[in-house]
Amino acid sequence: KTSSLELVEETSTSTVTTKADEETPVKLGRRSPRILAEEANGFLAEPETCSPRRSRSQKSRTPRMPSKQRLREASTSCVMRCLATVHALQRERGHTALALALKDMPKGEIAAKCMRESRAAVDLLLAGDPEAERPLRVAGLEAGACGAVAEELRRTPTWLSYDRALLDRQFEKEASGAGTEDPNCWMRRSSLLDKFNVRVDVLIDACTNALSELLAAGTADGCLQVWTRNDGYDGFAKGQICHDDDESTGEWLLSLFKHYAHCKEALGRLRSFVSAGGQHAPELVRNSFRARRRLNEVIEHKDRMLRRVLSTEQAGPNSAEHPGAHTAAALHKMLGSVTLLERALMGCFARSTPLEVMHEALKNGYETGHFDVHEWFRTLSSAIDLMVNLDQALAAFICTYSESDWRSNEGEGM
Repeated sequence: KTSSLELVEETSTSTVTTKADEETPVKLGRRSPRILAEEANGFLAEPETCSPRRSRSQKSRTPRMPSKQRLREASTSCVMRCLATVHALQRERGHTALALALKDMPKGEIAAKCMRESRAAVDLLLAGDPEAERPLRVAGLEAGACGAVAEELRRTPTWLSYDRALLDRQFEKEASGAGTEDPNCWMRRSSLLDKFNVRVDVLIDACTNALSELLAAGTADGCLQVWTRNDGYDGFAKGQICHDDDESTGEWLLSLFKHYAHCKEALGRLRSFVSAGGQHAPELVRNSFRARRRLNEVIEHKDRMLRRVLSTEQAGPNSAEHPGAHTAAALHKMLGSVTLLERALMGCFARSTPLEVMHEALKNGYETGHFDVHEWFRTLSSAIDLMVNLDQALAAFICTYSESDWRSNEGEGM
């Protein structure tokens, strides 16, 4: 009997505790802090078995940082594409000016076709090669100034589509015949085309900063070769440059690239402004003080940029052997023909024309003929295209050569 009673009591107590345990999960608010702490510890300890698997999957999804060589190749590709885009935008601006001025004229259809073709060329360059510049996107902020160039190119289609829409609306409203001889109409076209100017300047400055960064990265031991200007240069260089500063060869090449780029942009603005005046530009310049003053401002800006190029070339460490030196000599001869066209347009030389350029224009005789806007566009386009080759040669030289290479080349030359 005693054993049977003890068995009954044990079974009853076990059933009671079982019911209490079954009711505990339902009444969450009545759990003791000890139970909650034990469950929390168990929840934290449970994923330990799968954490290595998660970390391996996360590592597999994280892109690997590109090597320095691949990043430099992508940076060079991006900078060269930006330079080509700048040239294409300058050409589009010129063809758009000519199309606006020659609408409903005999050669107006040809000008409109060239405008559409130049737009297609810009769009093709802006599309680029995503695979070639992928290391810049993977590197993110580590790409530095070259990554900023890629970002500027990526955002260019946004403003370009809006500016093109404004120009297309003006093209539809453009009057023909006597309307094109109105100075106000010329200034209205020019103000719309001026939107390109600031955009192009941003891209040029971005390229200059990227080349400066590449030059510093490619310099041996992070120390640029320094040369000091001496009395061996001519009087023009002495009068323009101080003697108490030192400049490395790489810095001189970068400065030359920058001045050529801005001089080319100044020529592009001059080409665009005069082309927007059309075939009647000489009459408008001589009969409108506003048009003449604006033309003088554009020419003075171009001549100021040209003087900077001339002073930088003559003050270099070995300017006769810099990349593109022979092309630069041909360019100076072509600028003489541009000066003659300016004289035919204005009836006189501009006050800001450098003497070197004026002498080059007068060297082989000097004849004033009838102004032709198509000849104007072709002549300035030839000079601008030649400057593109100079800019690209200097940029490629800066991207691929270091100071040690330059020193070894100079040693061989000696």
